[in-house]
Amino acid sequence: MVIDLLILTVIGFALEAFVTKMAGMVFSAAPTFTFSFLIIFIAVTRWNLWGLILAPILPLATLLGGHFNDLPYLAAVYDWRIYLSCVIAFLVLGLNVILFKKNGTKKTINNTFLLIGMVLIDFLLFTGLQIYLYRWMTSGNPFSVGNIPFEAKMHIDGSDEASDVIVNLCSYVEHEFIYNLFGLAITFVGLFVLRSQGVVNNVVDKLIDDKKQAELEKASYEKFDIPDELDSSKEAKEDTNDSDSTN
Repeated sequence: MVIDLLILTVIGFALEAFVTKMAGMVFSAAPTFTFSFLIIFIAVTRWNLWGLILAPILPLATLLGGHFNDLPYLAAVYDWRIYLSCVIAFLVLGLNVILFKKNGTKKTINNTFLLIGMVLIDFLLFTGLQIYLYRWMTSGNPFSVGNIPFEAKMHIDGSDEASDVIVNLCSYVEHEFIYNLFGLAITFVGLFVLRSQGVVNNVVDKLIDDKKQAELEKASYEKFDIPDELDSSKEAKEDTNDSDSTN
């Protein structure tokens, strides 16, 4: 388990940091996840609640990638409030375990409509909770948008010369539902591809299934296998017949 989660952490951290930086540059946006949602979803699927160990780690990659955004005001969005709200919001993916325990992980994951519905619900819960917590941390009221002023240089009305403008960093988090759609698309594509490769499964269940399959194949082989004694008797009889024919 440790090695498996470590591999997912390393891969997820590298992809999250790099793609968050590139997505911010290309879309001029401030996504709160790109690959981390997919990686944590897979980790929970493979190891149940143990997969949530990645929840406080991958958001660090989001901060790292976000801080390297070429637009200073977007880079400034990524602070401890984004980190903490994301960590807590990612815990909602642990609710998937309830469905895995009820229907079985393999059956749940192989049901395409159920998988799509589960991802969409997770996405809505994550986004809603993350914004709720971020508002509470920035304004003290989860139902009120916070205000973090930041002086930025922007081109206004197509002007060639950049002007100093005061922007509210909190407003960018309010649009994360749209910014995170890129990460949601990555999640869907990644899950369907990796599911076809047998990666999206419960590791313990798969080991049990593989053991049962091996036992069935062994029993089937032994059922139709000819004992060595019969083989020897048959060969001896054939040698005797050959000798009689020669005489």
